[in-house]
Amino acid sequence: MINSIPLEAQVLGITYEEYYGELARTVKRNSTKPDTEYQNIFDKANKKLPKETIKKALSLIESIGYDKEFFQAADLNYAEGGNGCISVSIYDYLLNHQENIPSDKSE
Repeated sequence: MINSIPLEAQVLGITYEEYYGELARTVKRNSTKPDTEYQNIFDKANKKLPKETIKKALSLIESIGYDKEFFQAADLNYAEGGNGCISVSIYDYLLNHQENIPSDKSE
C-alpha cells in the first residue's frame, strides 16, 4: 500500500501519520459528542480560522467522503457516512494545529 493522503489534507499541512492517526481519532471521539458541542466548534472555527483555511477544510471534508480507509481508521461505517462528525473534527483538528497550517500569501 502506498502511503498517500488526499491533496486537500496536504495543503492544510496534514501528514500521512496525522491523517490516519490523530485526525481519525478525533473523528472517532467526536462521533459521540452532542450537536451542541458541534455547534461550539463550528462557531470557534469560524471566528479563529482564516477564510482560506475554511475553504481548504471544506474541500477536505468532501474528499474524505470518498476515502474508505479513513472511515476504517476512524471506526465509522462508510455506508452510513460521517453524520457531521467529520466536518466538526476537521475544524477541531485545525483549531488545535493552527501553527502547522501553511500560510497562503494571498490571505
